[in-house]
Amino acid sequence: MKDLDKTKAQLIKELQETRQKLISVTALKSNEDSKHKQIKNRLLESAERLDFFVENSPLAIIEWDSNFVVTKWTGNSEKIFGWSSDETIGISVLDLKMVYEPDISIVQNSIDMLTHGINTHVVSVNRNYRKDKKIIYCEWHNTALKDQNGNLLYVLSEVLDITEITNAQTQNTMLKHALDVFNDGVYWMDSDNKFIYVNEAGGKSLGYDATELLGKYLREVNPTTTTETLDDLWNKLRTDGTFTAETVHNRHDGTQFNVEIRTTYFKYEGKEYNYGFARDITERKRTEEELIKAKEKAEESDRLKTAFLANMSHEIRTPMNGILGFAELLKEPNLSGEEQREYIRIIEKSGARMLNIINDIIDISKIEAGLMKVNMNESNINSQIDYIYTFFKPEVEIRGMKLIRKNSLPDNEVIIKTDREKLFAILTNLVKNAIKYSEKGTIEFGYEKKDQYLEFYVKDSGIGIKKERLTAIFERFVQEDISDVKARQGAGLGLTITKSYVEMLGGEIWVESEIGVGSTFYFTIPFEKSEDNELIHWKRSIKNQKGYVANLKILIVEDDEISERFITKGVKIFGKEILKAKTGDQAIETCRNNSDIDLILMDIQLPILGGYEAVQKIRQFNKDVVIIAQTAYGLVGDREKAINAGCNDYLSKPIDRSELHSMIKKYCGKKVSVSHRSLN
Repeated sequence: MKDLDKTKAQLIKELQETRQKLISVTALKSNEDSKHKQIKNRLLESAERLDFFVENSPLAIIEWDSNFVVTKWTGNSEKIFGWSSDETIGISVLDLKMVYEPDISIVQNSIDMLTHGINTHVVSVNRNYRKDKKIIYCEWHNTALKDQNGNLLYVLSEVLDITEITNAQTQNTMLKHALDVFNDGVYWMDSDNKFIYVNEAGGKSLGYDATELLGKYLREVNPTTTTETLDDLWNKLRTDGTFTAETVHNRHDGTQFNVEIRTTYFKYEGKEYNYGFARDITERKRTEEELIKAKEKAEESDRLKTAFLANMSHEIRTPMNGILGFAELLKEPNLSGEEQREYIRIIEKSGARMLNIINDIIDISKIEAGLMKVNMNESNINSQIDYIYTFFKPEVEIRGMKLIRKNSLPDNEVIIKTDREKLFAILTNLVKNAIKYSEKGTIEFGYEKKDQYLEFYVKDSGIGIKKERLTAIFERFVQEDISDVKARQGAGLGLTITKSYVEMLGGEIWVESEIGVGSTFYFTIPFEKSEDNELIHWKRSIKNQKGYVANLKILIVEDDEISERFITKGVKIFGKEILKAKTGDQAIETCRNNSDIDLILMDIQLPILGGYEAVQKIRQFNKDVVIIAQTAYGLVGDREKAINAGCNDYLSKPIDRSELHSMIKKYCGKKVSVSHRSLN
């Protein structure tokens, strides 16, 4: 019984344990079902989310099987390509003819890589057709699912429409290409003046490769640019929006060039920038400078022409005034023998002066036409020097100066072969010039032997020549001062002829000068000795003339002695007293000291102060005196110029005595007391 109970108890215990296990197993199974359900639910939720993301993806999501048949057409596929899922699922991607024909090889290559290669992911960019046949650019990300044997099962393609990006890149590429072939430099800088972009031309102009400049600061490239300059630039840009200027830039090798800068200010995302164009204007500046020089030369040429015409008119009319005027005076009855001889001497002197002018014009014409010949013969240099010294010594000494000659070689060594007439003309012109432009001191001339040349010199202590005129004085029709002020006798041809003669003889000429100290002219000729001892002599005469005193209270302002004497003789029958002045300043002073002067005969070409300026100053304190201008220029417009300066009328040289008398009667008729002599 005990054993039965024991067995019973054991069975109950085992039954209870089994029951307990059953309860545990049931509970466990229940828990597992719950977990499975949770997992299932999460998977469903995840799938739903995945479907949501796929359906709303900005990408086209396309799935196709190993036969290239579309199994899924979702995401942004319809929007990108235009076909709906109903039109594509079950259709081969090749049959859809989505690929732009020239890019078929790109697509085929991608398919081959996915199908037969080890690749499971291939990216390609190609052009595709939309349903409406519009061509678009697409970026394809293709992922392959393969079995254990490497066979293709499915391909999932994610496609992005990059048409706008590609077009923008294409436009940027085209723009960059356009800027790179642009001749001007194009740049873009930030507010720190650091280069963000530079085209090829901009880099080349600065001596860099364009890429070398990126990230560099302007001060690194062009050290001459100061902080103050850049600050001013930015202030100008912020105010006006644009800035244009011409400046100088340094190249990488240190050389400089002229550049025109055009800069524009703009803001982007709150930051300040400027972009602009830099044009190399070195050639333009050079051209401008050449044009300016050409313009100045043309203006100078025109000025010289005008001055030459005026000067030639004066140079011709002045001796003509002496010739015609005194020839007319010779007709007067009751002239003494001395008066006749004096008038004839004046006519001869005026004729010689006229002949010199004509000879100069003929000589320069021959030189320019190439007709001037060189006649080489034997000449004694010392003899020529001595003759010129003897000839000019009285004229120099009468001016209170001293003439010095220096012969450095003995007579038996200075007989050379040259064109003696041209050599004489050269020395004569230079000595005459020295006398003309000197008022005190000494004039020295001579020569020295230097190697195979004789070097001649003519040195004076005159007014000197400006440095900028040292070359110009050898040009035709040019004097050191070609204005009315300080005008002197001469056609402005002497030095041109002299230079031409020196060059014809095989030498050269130059000048050294200092204003207020004097000038020294040098020239050389070849030293070719000759055994001929022929002496050469020239004879010229210089005669002095004395003036006359005439009648009405008249002031004659004339620096030319012959013209002054003729005018004096012409007005002798008028008035009671004649005053004289040789310069504009003397005329003004004489008028101040003689307020009762009735008539002024004013020469226009005067030394120191010109006639027009003198008239203007006289009119400031004497409005009533009659002033008649008399000039040897005789050009169109001179009368108007004289009237505008304050003159009552105008006479041109050579003066017609009848016209002079008529003009005096016209303006001073009430004051003229006619003597027993005829006014004409």
